[in-house]
Amino acid sequence: MNKPRPSPSATPVLKKHALLVIDMEMRPADSRSPLQQSTFRDLQALHSLIRAVKELQVPIFFFHYMRDNVIIPSLLQAAEPAGEIIRKYDFDAFACTGLVHKLRASGTTTLIVSGFDAEVCVKYTAQTAKRAGFDLLSARDVLFTPIPETEQHASIRYLYENGIPAPDSGEEYYRAECARFFTMTQELEGELRTRAKRQ
Repeated sequence: MNKPRPSPSATPVLKKHALLVIDMEMRPADSRSPLQQSTFRDLQALHSLIRAVKELQVPIFFFHYMRDNVIIPSLLQAAEPAGEIIRKYDFDAFACTGLVHKLRASGTTTLIVSGFDAEVCVKYTAQTAKRAGFDLLSARDVLFTPIPETEQHASIRYLYENGIPAPDSGEEYYRAECARFFTMTQELEGELRTRAKRQ
């Protein structure tokens, strides 16, 4: 008996990849007020990337650092029903979370890194990932950094496009250490879809 062939229009699955979303968090609601407004600007690209990797059945890991904070709800909604939330205890998402074991057990070899702060928590996580032998992918508009002299955060791309100095964005690190570093998330998503078709 012949097995049915998959439809050519079916979305391919991208194996051996995982998306890490670091510290995209906000203060939770209390009994007197709704969720505090997110201090993050320009979340559209990260929403798009989450939806794209979910479509490719790539595991999504959300990390949060501040005990009383919650992941930005719209990001979790973009990942539903996928997405695993992991509490981290250090700047580095690998520290005391069992992440290396989890990734190696699933055969993951490539990590798509995103989140806040590009120069601290995301960078420390990326450095550990690199030392552990994972390849890295990222894009300028899914890496977030503080807007100087404000309480707002924005993607590195947002700062460049609006003429805001970003001396501590860490972009040079990602350009040097990522197997591929993209200016725009659409380019990264295209690369992921191409990789899925080749598998």
